[in-house]
Amino acid sequence: MKVLVFFVGCCILFVLSWPIALAVLVVAPFVWLLSLPFRLVGLCIAALFALVESVLFLPARSARVERRPTMNADELRSIPLHSRSGIASNPTQYCRLRRGKHGRDAN
Repeated sequence: MKVLVFFVGCCILFVLSWPIALAVLVVAPFVWLLSLPFRLVGLCIAALFALVESVLFLPARSARVERRPTMNADELRSIPLHSRSGIASNPTQYCRLRRGKHGRDAN
């Protein structure tokens, strides 16, 4: 997307002022090459912060209480959707009742 925006910008600039557009096309690769070391430093700093964060949160992660496992699909289907009996006993029945004959939501 950035390349497309750069290309469209160069095309507009070429129509308005072609010498500046040609200078931008020549200078842009050199600017990209000059920015590579700064991007590498930014990547290293982000990795350093991630390492510090993981070291700081290690005690909290090791003391975490084991949680109850989530329900699987069969257990979820066994729970009635409504407290009134006979409306829908599982999600597919509820969806069929809601859609009606023609597949649209019944209001």
